[in-house]
Amino acid sequence: MTTYFIEKLGGIAGFGGPSARIRSIGTIDERSLSLKDRDYLQNLFLSCSTKRFTQQCDEFIFRIIQKNDNEEKRIEVPESLLPDSIRSCVRDEFV
Repeated sequence: MTTYFIEKLGGIAGFGGPSARIRSIGTIDERSLSLKDRDYLQNLFLSCSTKRFTQQCDEFIFRIIQKNDNEEKRIEVPESLLPDSIRSCVRDEFV
């Protein structure tokens, strides 16, 4: 079973930074995703290993960690590359 841990970082407020008071995180079980979203995430993980993405000024970055039984993979992508169905799992928490 594959699980995705997602964290929103950056933006104007600097979410997720060392001095941030708000942390934005979420979790998605692969089985809860549509086939289209599963394929999209798999393709993001493949493409991130071969290219860097351009970030817009003050745009959020999403760190996505893919965990399954044997391994863990990590990527960071601009908010503009993630569909709403994936971004919507992220919730703000006060730390």
